[in-house]
Amino acid sequence: MMSHMDVWPTTAAMVGLKSPTKGETLDNNGKPIYFDGIDNSAYVTGKANHSARDGWIYIDGENFSGVRADIALDPEAPDIKMAWKALYSSKDTWMGATLSMGAVPSVYNLTMDPYEKYDMMFNGAVATRNPTSSPGRYSGMDNGWALSLIDIPLGEFNMSIIKYPNIERFPGGASTDMIPNLQNPKNPLPYDPIKVPKTVGMGGG
Repeated sequence: MMSHMDVWPTTAAMVGLKSPTKGETLDNNGKPIYFDGIDNSAYVTGKANHSARDGWIYIDGENFSGVRADIALDPEAPDIKMAWKALYSSKDTWMGATLSMGAVPSVYNLTMDPYEKYDMMFNGAVATRNPTSSPGRYSGMDNGWALSLIDIPLGEFNMSIIKYPNIERFPGGASTDMIPNLQNPKNPLPYDPIKVPKTVGMGGG
């Protein structure tokens, strides 16, 4: 696992430059920021067996969708790093409506199930990725213990957004709502909805 945010610190390290370390740091103006890039040069150059990135948070726009945690804890199997993923939302098609899973996510072992076909939380009882209902589909055995594996990256993320909250946005009706204007965090939409003329809808009788 590697993020585009890791490219800068990884490239910097490979050419002998020093980049900020992951976590709280200061920007060029001395202001506190949260830097989420990781130096992954050892993995890229083959000096490390695994990526230095162990966790990833999935966010769709402003909605939390899931979390991934890569675990390598077996001293007798240093080459193995198990990838776990918990998804709290899904879609009926790639462009379809988002379905909320509520408090119980789908859990996948990506190392053994890279295509996310087997939901471990319900022991593979749900035949489709988007259950229409949960009653009658639970097989009587779950793997809820796997959720404890995501606590490390999820806890780190929760602590980070307390001090460094997301960019503020307000809802609008434009197709570009999901493209924030990072130069104006207080009003990141590319237009001012207050100044948009009101329209009147008309229906047939």
